[in-house]
Amino acid sequence: MAKDTLPAISENGATGEIAELYADIRETLNVSAINYVWRHIATIDGGLRWAWQAAKPMFASGRVEGECEHLQAQLAYPKLPRLSDTTLALVGVGGDGRDTIGAILDTYNRGNLLNMVSLSALLAEPVAL
Repeated sequence: MAKDTLPAISENGATGEIAELYADIRETLNVSAINYVWRHIATIDGGLRWAWQAAKPMFASGRVEGECEHLQAQLAYPKLPRLSDTTLALVGVGGDGRDTIGAILDTYNRGNLLNMVSLSALLAEPVAL
């Protein structure tokens, strides 16, 4: 298994303020997992608090969701062939596996898009706290 190239604080390893911020991020973004970018920012002393305090109002206002919807409406995704149940079974994916994989991809895609928009805004207009 490849080793992460950037340090990160895992959700299981988070304590104190970091764990509280992770819980707030999960609830505010309505995601089941904290994306790697937040876990990496958490390794910087005060970094997660600053970034989340700066980004959260964009989520609370609905601005990030609106910008994400606008961005997605402009994207043209490539058409990919659907894998048959037989093909998936040959590689060990059976039963509810396709749904589980789809749910994982939805979680990452949603979280990554939200993070891309909000954290890009922080780069464009940094907030001093």
